[in-house]
Amino acid sequence: MSKMPIRAIALFLKPDVPEIVILARDVVAWLRNRAVQVLVTHTVLEQLDSEADGVIAGNDHNLSDVDLAVVLGGDGTILWVARRVAPFDIPVLSFNMGHLGFLAAYPAAEVYSRLEKVLSGDFCTEERMMLAAEHFRGGTRLQSYIALNDVVVNKQLSPRLIQLETCVNDNLINTYLCDGLIISTPTGSTAYSLSAGGPIMLPELKAVVMTPICPHMLTNRPIVMNSNYRISIRLISRDRKAFLTVDGQTGSSMSFEDTVTVFASPYKARIVTNEETPFFEVLRRKLTWGHR
Repeated sequence: MSKMPIRAIALFLKPDVPEIVILARDVVAWLRNRAVQVLVTHTVLEQLDSEADGVIAGNDHNLSDVDLAVVLGGDGTILWVARRVAPFDIPVLSFNMGHLGFLAAYPAAEVYSRLEKVLSGDFCTEERMMLAAEHFRGGTRLQSYIALNDVVVNKQLSPRLIQLETCVNDNLINTYLCDGLIISTPTGSTAYSLSAGGPIMLPELKAVVMTPICPHMLTNRPIVMNSNYRISIRLISRDRKAFLTVDGQTGSSMSFEDTVTVFASPYKARIVTNEETPFFEVLRRKLTWGHR
């Protein structure tokens, strides 16, 4: 449990949702009345409009002075925020204002009661492993990414399958003929990987799962491996393109013989946990286990 008092908060919103903007304005006023500094992006500041007295609009350079990130939104917003704040080791407190809300710790109705506790340092966090992904072409690194959920190489444009030569620690695992491959963290195991037939992993595990998407060979099954392994995926379909996607939100186009290397990121996502809701209860509720 943290006993660090909170003096500066970065507030993030799911964009362009009127009810979230209204709540955010009230939250800002509530925090300012308690002498808490509030940092937002320029886009959020525009949405808050005249209700943003005393709020600072900044960029990533300002995050070094932030004690806590607060998210009003759904899982997509949380993923975006986690990638942004992880290099600064900032804990993320999330309130579900989306649909499924698998990652959000608390319902929106508990915003003020939970913030009251958190501001006094009464909260617990857990570290979630993240992935690093590097996109190479001809030996040159084109892009680098970090992911909380998953790194996906998927076919692009053509309905035909793609061939992906896949190695782990320089050892050939398989040349997959498939729609794509998902490399997932335990956090992401309940997302795209689960839809593709992958296993559910407990969030605290230090492991990754590699899940093929619609493989030509039904014997190509998901593989769980140690998080310290280094996975490389090379596109060897000469006449087809693929797309590298990170957390379903960002990425880059891949051409013949491009390689994506995936490994455990040195950054961790620090998530404020709901101690009253164990992970298995989240699974039962979100996946409707036991319902008929």
